[in-house]
Amino acid sequence: MRLIVDGMNAIGSRPDGWWRDRDGAKRRLAAGLAAYARAAGVRVTVVFDGRPPDGLPEGERDGVRVLHAPRRGRNAVDDRIAALVAADADPASLLVATSDAGLRRRVRARGAETVGGSRLLRAVDEALAGREPPPLRAEAAGTPYNAPRTPTPPHAAERRNAVPITPTNTLRYETEGRKAIITLTRPEAMNALNREILNAIGEAIREYEADDNLLVAIVTGEGGRAFSAGADLKEMTQRDQSEGASASDNDGLNGFQQLDDCRKPLIAAVDGYCLAGGLELTIYCDMVVATEQSRFGLPEPRRSLLAGPGLHNLSRIIPYREAMLIQLTGGHMTSQRAYDIGLIQRLVPDRDAMWAAAHELADEILECAPLAVQAIKRIVKVGRPLPVEYSEKLAEPISAFISTTEDRLEGPKAFAEKRTPNWKMR
Repeated sequence: MRLIVDGMNAIGSRPDGWWRDRDGAKRRLAAGLAAYARAAGVRVTVVFDGRPPDGLPEGERDGVRVLHAPRRGRNAVDDRIAALVAADADPASLLVATSDAGLRRRVRARGAETVGGSRLLRAVDEALAGREPPPLRAEAAGTPYNAPRTPTPPHAAERRNAVPITPTNTLRYETEGRKAIITLTRPEAMNALNREILNAIGEAIREYEADDNLLVAIVTGEGGRAFSAGADLKEMTQRDQSEGASASDNDGLNGFQQLDDCRKPLIAAVDGYCLAGGLELTIYCDMVVATEQSRFGLPEPRRSLLAGPGLHNLSRIIPYREAMLIQLTGGHMTSQRAYDIGLIQRLVPDRDAMWAAAHELADEILECAPLAVQAIKRIVKVGRPLPVEYSEKLAEPISAFISTTEDRLEGPKAFAEKRTPNWKMR
């Protein structure tokens, strides 16, 4: 096996902020790949974007061949790796490590195999620690990106087309393997939340919940200027004048309620402004990835409005005084500050890295037993405001159910046999 590594994806996916020093990150990744190459006995090529940093010229060094795309950016790296695969005499022996869906499709079409970037990084970390790295198991060439590890139940395949969401220009609902991708599509209005988009969110979440083939969802906004700037104030003003001020008070209950009730994991991928109702959408998600340019806030008091879910839930997620600072001033918070106080879990440089990090988190969730993941979410979410002893009582019947499932036996057995678990969700 020969390994080709998407260096841009690997750096952007690190949870420990490697990307803040791009040149240093490239050198650290190259050193880690050298350790992995020695431990695993494989030949490694890594492709970075942009100019070579000092001390890391193109060429082979310590068992790792280092290449640099002629320009910065996602497309430059994709083109360089795709060209390497296309020019190789034996592409079937190549394993490309990336979580970028477009690149995975391109190299698979040329006969290469792929592996998720998160698996590679764990192997690299083990090699750097002097331990034997876990084997990188390739997905068969030609399988869809993040294909299900278990056969899709017949009823789930039928269910996917049974209840399509109502056609709308405000939201796009897609599936990719076992992931649902929910995209707000009003970039011209900074993805402002009107009645139509809120109802579409509720319908999309219901469809995601009903499809047993889907196990994790990514929620994002189109355009790159805003995840969502909050309520559509123009629509609100028109309805205040025609229906009275109370007409807007219950806006969003459908979409927000569906998010709050969702038993499956939700990941928010934020690029740009994330304000008011937009921030409240992320509050109902289980984790948040955001770009450096993103800004967060609850500006409602500056319009003599009260926030909805954010008013009650923000102080349960971040420290009390940080929540009061956001809510009483109506000001904006930088993504760096949001990361520092735990409002977001991954801070990345740009939109490409945002997608990479969101898919990495989704892939890690997909490695876990679905029933256990859903049980954990229920216990933690419902039990969070309760005293510990009550939360423990809540967990008892749920834990008892998990202990009787086939997956409970499969997990330890797969570990003992050194193979990937075959989750059956029963």
